[in-house]
Amino acid sequence: MKCKECGKELTRSYHMPICQDCYIKSSSTSENKAEKPKVNWWWPTISDRASAEEAVKVGFWAAMFVAGVTAIVATIALVSGEAVMSIKASAYLDAVLFLIIGWRIRNHSRVFSVLGLLLFIAEKAMLAKTQGSTGWFMAIFILLGFITGARGAFAYHRYKQKDPLPANA
Repeated sequence: MKCKECGKELTRSYHMPICQDCYIKSSSTSENKAEKPKVNWWWPTISDRASAEEAVKVGFWAAMFVAGVTAIVATIALVSGEAVMSIKASAYLDAVLFLIIGWRIRNHSRVFSVLGLLLFIAEKAMLAKTQGSTGWFMAIFILLGFITGARGAFAYHRYKQKDPLPANA
């Protein structure tokens, strides 16, 4: 069997019909490599409707994370009968609010993306007195998620107005 690229006789049976030299040469050239765009997860670039949708998903998952953690801590507070990290069983209301906010963010709601951002900031500010600096590292990532979600929701509607999808899409 001969190499498809250079015509050299193959000494071993390869899975591909090219020799090792041709394979190495072809894999090292930049024209054969699909270059992956760099993703900035701190502040993603929103340049079209698809990237706006991806940004909205980040806001959605930030809201779902807050709702889930709040529900877990509220359950622990309910079972133990005392506040956990200054959170009482009444925090189920917050969990439900963030579930609703997340659902609406997923549907590209600008109002709910801003409400989620503001509610998260307000709750962190209220808990700062009792929790101190506990959880601020994670809160920064969640805050960036809500900001990205809001940016995505606003960008989605801006791109939707510029390039509406056909009715049968």
